[in-house]
Amino acid sequence: MPSSNRSRTENWKHCLSQIAERNGSLELAVKVDHLLNPGGDLIWRVRLLQITDKEIVVEHPAAVGRTFKLSTATELVCGMTIGQNRWMFGTRVVGARTVKTPTGRDTPGLILALPDKVERCSRREFFRVPTAQFNLAQVECWPLLDPTSAVTAETVNRAMITDQLNGVTAAPTPEDAAGALALPNVGPKFHAKLLNVSGGGIGLMFEPKNQGSVDRNAFLWVKVNLQPVIATPVAMTLKRCHTHLDSAQNLYGGFSFEFSFHAAHQRFVVDLFTRYVELIESRQREARQKAA
Repeated sequence: MPSSNRSRTENWKHCLSQIAERNGSLELAVKVDHLLNPGGDLIWRVRLLQITDKEIVVEHPAAVGRTFKLSTATELVCGMTIGQNRWMFGTRVVGARTVKTPTGRDTPGLILALPDKVERCSRREFFRVPTAQFNLAQVECWPLLDPTSAVTAETVNRAMITDQLNGVTAAPTPEDAAGALALPNVGPKFHAKLLNVSGGGIGLMFEPKNQGSVDRNAFLWVKVNLQPVIATPVAMTLKRCHTHLDSAQNLYGGFSFEFSFHAAHQRFVVDLFTRYVELIESRQREARQKAA
């Protein structure tokens, strides 16, 4: 490893401290076996509250007012970014406690084990290293010309997924699931990758050629692919907050969840995210029991 890269990697604790001092965030996902689960990860963006010699404390993952309580011993993959540098590492949940932030506010925190090491990502493999990786979920996107027209399509989506999870209908093939939904009043389709989920919305990454489609429309209608854990992509409406191009010409967009046109869909989406996390945690517990 070149000396400059070695220096950056060996100073990762200092980097974590910098993020905490700046009220910055980490990204985390419940670890899965990507050979058995080739679908996308739900990657949560959480504020880094505290770092000590033995542990890292972050906010609990959250979305649209719902806090997700991860179980002790759940294995996680984490990423941290400073400028153009990114590191990945594996860790696990060791508990929870309330910590006092620099502003004096008591905040519920999730305690993570301090990793033995972290690995710096290359530009080509910005979300993975040999020992840890994020598998970015595929997202189908449409410019939403009339947000009220999404209500019927989202209602059908909710009924379809609910029936599958309850065993009323069989899970579709990936090809069937991809074309299963009637569309609202939308423009031409394009694609994105799901970068992260936060309390108020999600981050998406687009090809630069789609910048015009993103910037010209206030709303997107999207289908997020969480197969095979959730058999049918979940549909939802998003409102654009900001976009920017990075130095590698990747287009990043921040979007808020938009449920004002279909309030009943909010609980379904949050419940589905919860179901996804619980299913992955259950698979981890089963694997630990078999290994014991």
